[in-house]
Amino acid sequence: MNHSILAIDKKLQTWERIEPFLKSKGFELLFAHDEPQGIRILQAESIDLVLLNKGMAETDYLEIISSIRTRFVVPVVVLAQDSKSSDRITGLEMGADDFITTPFEMEELAARIKANLRLVDRIRYAVESERHQEEIAAIQFRGWRLDLRRHQLLDEDGEVVGLTPGEYQLLETLARSPGVALSRTRLFAATRERGA
Repeated sequence: MNHSILAIDKKLQTWERIEPFLKSKGFELLFAHDEPQGIRILQAESIDLVLLNKGMAETDYLEIISSIRTRFVVPVVVLAQDSKSSDRITGLEMGADDFITTPFEMEELAARIKANLRLVDRIRYAVESERHQEEIAAIQFRGWRLDLRRHQLLDEDGEVVGLTPGEYQLLETLARSPGVALSRTRLFAATRERGA
């Protein structure tokens, strides 16, 4: 799977030697020479990671990080020439995900990109798993929601509807079998099996 990377740097010629290497590692590199162009690309394309040159004179790199963070969920890796520890700490605290001091080894750049993308993939997987668990943990019908974890029925406004344990068990049994005719014996057994 190719990942799209956006490089925001006023010196795009720097990336002419880096682009073939990153392409060989499975990365597609897009370029922006300033923040507005970078934001337009982030809005128009599916970008997996941003590489931001700290040395952009026109705009403070911290403002660019803030602008990206308020609009997009994407890792931001800052490239900085001989940056001080305090600069790196400030950048990380303001939202950068990683710092790479220039000059850098190409393999290190690729490794850091991959590490950041792995972290994003793990977070996406965890969010999707949690979302899936929430879907499993609730049954929706006609604007109502049966919360299977809390054993509650919520109306269209999200208000809890008071049910006895037996009523809840009966409703859960019916909700888990949409469109299926259940016998009285089956319903009675279902409500008794769960101690209602």
